[in-house]
Amino acid sequence: GEATLLAVRSMAALLKTSSFSVHPSMLECWLSLRLDASAAAAAASAEKERFGARKGKKRRRGIDPVARELAAASGDRGDVGLKSAAVLEQLFVSYARVVKARPGGPLMPLVLRGIAKFAHCVNVELLLDLVSNLRTILRDPAALSTPAALHCVHALLRLLSGHGAALAVDMRDVQQRLYSLLAEQALLADTRLLATALDCLDHLCRQRSALLAPRIASFFCRLVDAAATLPHAHAVALLAAASRLLVACPRVTALLDGTDRAGPPLAPARADELEDVDSPRAINSTAWQLALLHRHYHPVVAQLAKRLAAAEPLPPALGRSTPLRLMATYSDASGAFNPPPQPPSKRRRAADAAKRAASSSGGGELHESIEAAVARAGGGEASSALDFAVLLR
Repeated sequence: GEATLLAVRSMAALLKTSSFSVHPSMLECWLSLRLDASAAAAAASAEKERFGARKGKKRRRGIDPVARELAAASGDRGDVGLKSAAVLEQLFVSYARVVKARPGGPLMPLVLRGIAKFAHCVNVELLLDLVSNLRTILRDPAALSTPAALHCVHALLRLLSGHGAALAVDMRDVQQRLYSLLAEQALLADTRLLATALDCLDHLCRQRSALLAPRIASFFCRLVDAAATLPHAHAVALLAAASRLLVACPRVTALLDGTDRAGPPLAPARADELEDVDSPRAINSTAWQLALLHRHYHPVVAQLAKRLAAAEPLPPALGRSTPLRLMATYSDASGAFNPPPQPPSKRRRAADAAKRAASSSGGGELHESIEAAVARAGGGEASSALDFAVLLR
């Protein structure tokens, strides 16, 4: 409404006049805004058409009276759309100023999160400018921290999946940076950062025409490699994302073939080859980590690994869930194990009790035999002071 627009304008003016020296919480509240993107776009186009057309008055005179009354009745909706468009304009103008003036400042992570959230509302002119500036920042490895670099990748992929989907843009540098970030332990250990990284992979899967098999194979190997070392909640989300990669690029199923392949063995990998997302080594290898995950202690991880090795689709409950929801569902932060472990059956408990009884009786017989051997070695009687030298002869 009007109050939201006034508040955003005041904060945008403060951000500009203070040379971007404001507390990050001021920009964090912008992430809570609920804007109607469709109404904003419709209102903006209607406003442009109203003031740009020369024959607008003649068209309005020819409108049917009933249609005129209906248009007047929906005036509140049009006002909401105009206010949403004005708020979006203030937001993205402020975001663009921060990106150009303070790319390495403390406000940058929140700016990138805001761009990713409202990316579907950006017009094409501002989209091209943002994409160019963000890619320039991303090419510098020291310009952004690990969380900020991840949010920058996320913002770029969100921008190019909406209105920018029609743009012919080579995103290799963005995907290369995402591949490098998936090896960072600080990112893999953080639940929200890992969920953001997997959402980036989900956006890649939607652009199937631009998917390259060696590149997707590299991402697949990195996901299953991380799933073998991370907690079970993270492993479930990683394996679910790996399954989506198989669906998006069926050629990657060659990694699941365990038979020996013809040809000379591969030479030892160099460091630059391991970090190259387009290296052919990944698609010429085998996803051996799935064999380890078959025997995982968590039943859901073991089930997903078996399905993945057989190239079977995900269960519907897991396929519809987001990475963050999957990690929250199977997390043991509250002390609970999901699914709860089942108690052993009566037959299993009886068999275990019989084994314990047999081991205890066997232990008694062993003790008696040792006592007898010591007594024979000591001259017929077991004394308290034993001569171990005699026993060793």
